[in-house]
This record gives sequence, structure tokens and C-alpha cells, in this order.
Amino acid sequence: MKKLLLIAFISSLLGCIYAQQDPQFSMYMFNGQYINPAYVGSKGTLQLTGLYRYQWAGQNFDGSPQSASIGLNTPFRKEQYSLGVYTGYDHIGFVDMFNLVGQFAYSIPVKKSRISLGVQAGFYHFNNNGLKHQLVDPGDQAFVNEQVFSTPNIGTGIYVYSKRYFIGASMPHLLNMKLGKSWFNGGNNSDVSRQYRHLFISGGVVIGKEKSVVKFKPTFLLKYVQGLDRKIPDFDLNANFLFVDRFWLGAGVRTGGNQSGPYLSDVIGIFECLVTQQLRVGYSYDYILSNLSSYTTGSHEIMLGYTFGYQKKKFVNVRYGTYF
Repeated sequence: MKKLLLIAFISSLLGCIYAQQDPQFSMYMFNGQYINPAYVGSKGTLQLTGLYRYQWAGQNFDGSPQSASIGLNTPFRKEQYSLGVYTGYDHIGFVDMFNLVGQFAYSIPVKKSRISLGVQAGFYHFNNNGLKHQLVDPGDQAFVNEQVFSTPNIGTGIYVYSKRYFIGASMPHLLNMKLGKSWFNGGNNSDVSRQYRHLFISGGVVIGKEKSVVKFKPTFLLKYVQGLDRKIPDFDLNANFLFVDRFWLGAGVRTGGNQSGPYLSDVIGIFECLVTQQLRVGYSYDYILSNLSSYTTGSHEIMLGYTFGYQKKKFVNVRYGTYF
């Protein structure tokens, strides 16, 4: 019975409440492309990054969220112009979402920093497979049909960075698109499900001398969804340490919120390793502090990144042991 209730609860998240609709990743500091189009090209060379997240793992939590993202981006003409593309997949309950997004960024050098302005455009494809739910709970009128639909969207962002710091702001969804007919009242035209604007603000800095064995890197991510009743943003706050320019080890906390105020929802551990000058791997684990901890062993996330062309002369700004 608990599994059925949890399945129904998860499947209803996209339709009956206002919540963060985009998948969240704990290792945002290693792949800003997913949340900000102005990030593309900031590495100075062709980059490929993949992320997979298994949220709320455990045998007692059927239908838990699973998210994946693959992004590719590269600069042109001495990093003045950059192009990127990413695709993502998100599964939660009986709802599946797939997106494909193209990105463009224009950057301006300012002393030892760069200011990058980015735009993106793409489409989102949704599938609410209510027929599968009927196999588990026959007669549930909230899931009587399978609904499939797609929506376009556009986004924009700004990203200011150097070797030692970054700060960015973005809105990946500028269009408040309706997500088809309501999934929860027999399929009439009631306006319940829609995409809402997401605001992301992120930043980080590296503290320590260039030749230091250990460097300190605090980062943060603010997340706010327009339309929330509580008007409270969520935060990821992280403290990372870099050892011999090869190994990142860090911890962080994530806040949630309700009408009464914010609260701690997760404690996060992060590890990243530069295996070679081209290959990097990362792993993060989220320990859940809310009542969901009774049903799950936590959330797991894996990252793989590959740098192309780092030895070519045209990529003059590439750093081995890049900080961001």
C-alpha cells in the first residue's frame, strides 16, 4: 500500500503543485551548461559532459526520479563565440520528459575576466503514461489515459568568469507554456499543469596560492520558481577542497521550503577526480533529512567529462586542473 501511495504522490508532482520542474543535479559546479547557456565555451575548448542522477534510491520507493543529461559545447574565434547543445531525460513516477536544446554565447574579455551572454532554444517532450498506473491501481480516474505532448521554450543567461571565480544568472524557461490538458480531472481544459520560469543564480571562488597543495572552493546555487506560493528560493551551499590540482573533495547542504520558511532537506558529499588531462569523473551522494528518509537510502549522482583538443595551440587558455 505504501508503494502505491508513493507512486501516486510522485506522479502528481508535475500537475497539482508548483515545484521545481527541471531536474536538479548536485554537481552543478562542474557542468554549468545545463542551467546557463552563457556557460558554453567557458572552458576554452570542446567539452563533453554527462550526468546521471538516481534520486531517492531504495527498494521501498517505486517511481523515484531518475535524470540524465549530456552536453557538448565549444568556443570559436578565440572564445568570442560559442555553441552548445544538450539533451536531457527525466523520469518521475509515470511521467517521462525529454528535451533537446541548442545554445549560443557571445563573450567579451574584461581585463583578466570574461563576460558571456547566452541564449538557448529547444523543445520539451512529455509523456504521462497513465495506462501503466492502471495496471497497478485499476479504476483510478486520475490516470485514465496516456497523454503525450511537446512544447517549445527559450532561455537566456549571463556568466562572468576567470580562472579563479565565476558568477552567473539564468532563466532557462522564459515561456510559461501550458503542459496540455489537466492530468487530474478526467482530461478537461482546466489550466492546472504548465511550465514556470526558473531563475538560477550561481557563483564560486578558488582560494589559495597557485602552487598550494590544497585550495578551497566554496560555491552556491540559488533556485527560484515563479508561481510558488511560499516565495522562498532554495539553495545549494557547498565547500570543496582541491588537492594537488587533481582531486576535489567537498560537502554541502540543500534547503527546501514551505509556508513557514526554509529548512535543510539534504546533506551532500561530492568527489571529483581528473584521471588524465582529458578525462574527469565525479560522484555525489545526498543524504535526505526529511521524512522521505524512512523510504530511501539517499540519492546518487555520477558525472563523466571529456576535454577534446587541449594540446592544440588555438586553445591558448586551457588549464590542466581547471577550477570550474
